[in-house]
Amino acid sequence: MKKALIVGGGQIPSLQTINKYITESQMVIGADLGAEHLLLAGRIPDVVIGDMDSCANGVLAKLADAKCEIIEYPAEKSFSDLELAIDYAIEQGCDDITLMAVMHGRRIDHFVGNIFLLTKYAGSAVTVRMADDGGRFIQLITDQLPLKGRVGTYVSLIPFTQQVQGVTTTGLKYPLADATLDQGNTLGISNELAVVEALITIKSGQLLVIRESEH
Repeated sequence: MKKALIVGGGQIPSLQTINKYITESQMVIGADLGAEHLLLAGRIPDVVIGDMDSCANGVLAKLADAKCEIIEYPAEKSFSDLELAIDYAIEQGCDDITLMAVMHGRRIDHFVGNIFLLTKYAGSAVTVRMADDGGRFIQLITDQLPLKGRVGTYVSLIPFTQQVQGVTTTGLKYPLADATLDQGNTLGISNELAVVEALITIKSGQLLVIRESEH
């Protein structure tokens, strides 16, 4: 397993959180403004990707001086900087990809687009998740997902296809056994970890799992 961390241009997580993921990753990528976030954390990214419409010129010069690879695209392109960064990481052999600074920011369209971007990789051999402070993450699954965390942490299960069938949970406060979740139904909202290790499995469909912060 080769892990990659991709940092976007949204609100940066705490330095403690971002440095934890930096330490665990074999490749660190800045998606445009994400390069500045990484510099604040004291890490020169392995590569910076995007149209560079948000990254300050002084930052780009510093990165160039540090021999950081910069892959620049035209502003008028058919892909977001984040999508380009994910595809690049996959091309480099990464199969476990964490996205940070992609949940919060001035642009809610970017956040919604980032969630739907997860569908591109769902069911593939690559794991892509959005992560934030306090253990919060968002991941789209097509088979199973183990969860670890403090008892009482909120976990929500949101059907992303018209139906998600065979939903079974162990270790959650409100268990499901071979259940069917219909898109638009809120049955899976605000469940909780009942033990420190839980498991969610599904038989068909795509299920969005949101594990909230432990704070």
